[in-house]
Amino acid sequence: MLDDAAADDEDLKIRLNLRWGIVLMTPINARGRKKQTKNLRRGIDHIEPKGIPVCRQGFPFDFVGVRHEEQCFLFRAPDINGVPVCRDCTVRAECYRGEDGARQVSIPFERLPWINPGMPELSLQFQQEMAKRTVIERLHKLMKDDFGDERLDKRGNDAFQARLDKTRWAMHLLLADRSRR
Repeated sequence: MLDDAAADDEDLKIRLNLRWGIVLMTPINARGRKKQTKNLRRGIDHIEPKGIPVCRQGFPFDFVGVRHEEQCFLFRAPDINGVPVCRDCTVRAECYRGEDGARQVSIPFERLPWINPGMPELSLQFQQEMAKRTVIERLHKLMKDDFGDERLDKRGNDAFQARLDKTRWAMHLLLADRSRR
């Protein structure tokens, strides 16, 4: 099930999976998280609230993958026009020890507990899955037009929330029905 960052809640994801066997995929909700600045790898200035390391020169690293046996996420300094930013970096000697290429860094799973190692929210595969969400967004818009904005503002109303949830589930089931394709 695809949803927006507002549904990025570990308890909700666990309950959906246990009760209905549904995997809830949401982008990372960075609200309430602060950037990490202590005990970082060589050359890293901070880790953004979403989990992206940023080097001392201000370049956010690219997500490369996961090493499950070592329980860490891999990131690499970005390329600009096919050339690693590390090549001409002024602090290269303090950060990168290689001759060619770019700085890579591994971040332990426990440092970024909000990222799912099985389907990392920073991965290309996750982004491709989330691209399907535009269909869901169009359905949400239709639902809002049908119900009207004045009703959607009353989120405290249990009956309305139940109706909204039921409609959302129905949309997801219809979109997941592969026999209609």
